[in-house]
Amino acid sequence: MKYAKHMLSSARRHARAIRELATAEKSSDMTRIILPNNNTCNNIARFLRNLATEVAFKTSQTLGDLVRHKVRTSNTGERGVYSIPCRVCDKVYIGETGRELKERIKEHKYAMSRYNTNNTCVAHRSHTGHVMKWENAKILNKEADLKRRKCLEAAVIICSSTIAKHSGS
Repeated sequence: MKYAKHMLSSARRHARAIRELATAEKSSDMTRIILPNNNTCNNIARFLRNLATEVAFKTSQTLGDLVRHKVRTSNTGERGVYSIPCRVCDKVYIGETGRELKERIKEHKYAMSRYNTNNTCVAHRSHTGHVMKWENAKILNKEADLKRRKCLEAAVIICSSTIAKHSGS
């Protein structure tokens, strides 16, 4: 079976990035980030490398993705990277959603009512006693494509004073 040249090229770049990360010195003051492998993230990676940040790429496309291509449609224009500011401190929660922002905010509030500390907003309240300023939540960058949203989210988190993400959030 022959593979497309772009797939082989992408796999080589991915392997080279992993090899470089494995052999590079692991300095404690250097930030490391793994981004999806696409043109938008390549531009962000160049910028991040200038800021003493190690960047590796992860391909999210598999052979199965090429065989079964699903098209998701949505009538909402609210998909993208969003922020929710803290009412007390200058920190903000940065997230991404493929649905309407008001629905995602509703989920955060539900997690708050259930005291689900896997949710970053709940964990922030648990550690600081601060509450989120839900009414000031807003979409920062509209983006329908999941890979681009994830990449934008990572870039905004790096450039902002954000509430630290917890596992499971």
